[in-house]
Amino acid sequence: MKAKQNNTKKFIDPATFPHVAGLLGNKNRAKAWLTTETARNFSQRYFFDISKMEKYPFRIHFSDDNRKMDGIPTFAFNPFLTCPGMPCLGACYATKGTFLTVNKLKTEVENTAYYFFNKKQFLKELDAYLTLNELFFPYFRYFDGGDFVSAQNVKDFLEISKKHPKIKFLIRTKKADFVKACVKNRYQLPANVVLRLSNFSFSNFSEFEKQNDFLTTDCKKNPGKGPNVCPGSKVGCRRCLMCWNKNIENITFEKH
Repeated sequence: MKAKQNNTKKFIDPATFPHVAGLLGNKNRAKAWLTTETARNFSQRYFFDISKMEKYPFRIHFSDDNRKMDGIPTFAFNPFLTCPGMPCLGACYATKGTFLTVNKLKTEVENTAYYFFNKKQFLKELDAYLTLNELFFPYFRYFDGGDFVSAQNVKDFLEISKKHPKIKFLIRTKKADFVKACVKNRYQLPANVVLRLSNFSFSNFSEFEKQNDFLTTDCKKNPGKGPNVCPGSKVGCRRCLMCWNKNIENITFEKH
């Protein structure tokens, strides 16, 4: 049997992605934005290369410097890997702008691959991070980008959240089927978890409007101002916390 490659430095075949390979290891050029299609190909190739390595130095890439999140910690999975075929993928904010830098894509792919290939250690590290930070960060958001990869993924994150009652968790997801395979309605969620299903979770908008088992979100072009409209980065999540409020049934976001 051919031994697995154990090279933690070379991930991208320059012959396949010469324009991307040239960005790696260069801090300035690594901030360059890719096109959506190049980003998709890069993400898939990078994930594939990691999968061939016998030992990869995984760690979760957390973020607490997102301008809109205003200091609330989070982490992302890669949307090209977790949401293939989803009708919302082309319009997703996580497939545009600064999310398409090589550095951002790398962290997303590594987080996704970590959960795929070493889930036990991933959950252990997540648990440790939350334990260390629960006194400083009473709020946490799953998925700055990407989404659940399975019903088991939903169950894993709910169980971890339940272990940290001092933290209030937010999950915004389009994977309604995965969620409903684990919990029947919002009342079966841990008390410290706010989970919101997006209108893209449903086959049509009329089905979404009938939804009352879970809290929800939708998005509109130019939604205006209102009590249940996200104020965006001008206010920031930490000063708003609308999404974490279980008394608000639905929140509307401006379509990017």
